[in-house]
Amino acid sequence: MLPDLTAAAHRYQVGGLLAMCRDRLINTLAGDNCVDTLRLADTLGDTELQQTAARFMAATYKHVCATQQYQHMVRSCSQDEQSARMLDAINVALTEALSSK
Repeated sequence: MLPDLTAAAHRYQVGGLLAMCRDRLINTLAGDNCVDTLRLADTLGDTELQQTAARFMAATYKHVCATQQYQHMVRSCSQDEQSARMLDAINVALTEALSSK
């Protein structure tokens, strides 16, 4: 429901609603929804949400890797340009996380 509302707020340029949706998506990031959130951010061209989701995934990488959503994204990477972009974003976040330690 929230992803659909976010997409509608983006499509119809309802800035206040979009900001509330983005905040809610960020505050509810979890291993079972972060791939979908990253996909939504990529679809909408929302760089802030995309970076936040990718950083979350990098920070919880072991848990995220075990999810069906992540495994599906990896399997479809060679056939799906969006999945490839999403993996690139995760790799950037992982690299940043590792270099800051």
